Amino acid sequence: MVSLLRANSEHPDFIELVRHLDAELKVRDGDDHAFYNQFNKIDLIRHVLVAYLDQTPAGCGAIKLWDDRTMEVKRMYVVPENRGKGIAGAILQSLETWAAELGYERCILETGMNQPEAIRLYQKSDYIQIPNYGQYAGIENSVCFEKNPEMNKKELKEQYKAIKPRIGVFQIRNTGNGKVFVEGSANLDKIWNRHRAQLNFGDHPSATLQQDWKTFGENSFVFEILGELTLPDEATDSDAKKEMKLLESMYIEELQPFGDKGYNKKPTKG
Repeated sequence: MVSLLRANSEHPDFIELVRHLDAELKVRDGDDHAFYNQFNKIDLIRHVLVAYLDQTPAGCGAIKLWDDRTMEVKRMYVVPENRGKGIAGAILQSLETWAAELGYERCILETGMNQPEAIRLYQKSDYIQIPNYGQYAGIENSVCFEKNPEMNKKELKEQYKAIKPRIGVFQIRNTGNGKVFVEGSANLDKIWNRHRAQLNFGDHPSATLQQDWKTFGENSFVFEILGELTLPDEATDSDAKKEMKLLESMYIEELQPFGDKGYNKKPTKG
């Protein structure tokens, strides 16, 4: 039998479950783990749920204040041997109830593209995908959701569709030596935030760009849009990605941002 305990982040069973969660996320997130981990501290979380199956800790979740009408769902986890038993859904529903009891109108959350089972849970629980919020804006591996009982699914979907990100190709240019890093993005307005965060945390995928960032300093680098795509409304995400990659390859072919000219890794032949 599953039971749920309301607690705070100092509860020892919650702390132990989070330790296992972080170990799993470190594998799933890969190179992005350092970026995500900075937002997953538990010391300021006041509202925690611990799920027990036959009196054994089986999962956890939490809500954290986002703004005066919103709680953010955090630290959702079920131990592997107890997945598929409805525990995560029970935790999520109880967190929503708790947030409503506290007077908050909606819940938001972020999960990763590498967590498909979590995405399915939130979709099944009537969460609607929204533009990435706050610190996750521009992070292409993040997926953000909202559940707002005051708005129906149609209204939320229309609100999301109305915010169309710009798609295209950009460069990060070192004004000190002229070298550039060229890449395509599905969200030109937000992607600079991601690269800047990676560079400031020391985990950018381009080791040469990372080294020059350290040598020259952040103020020596500028973000510039090289080309932008205009796609018909009926274009799918797959269509957009295909066109973006084609435009990216054209600029890389033109600029040759390798070696002394840039920070991209030169593709191997064959």
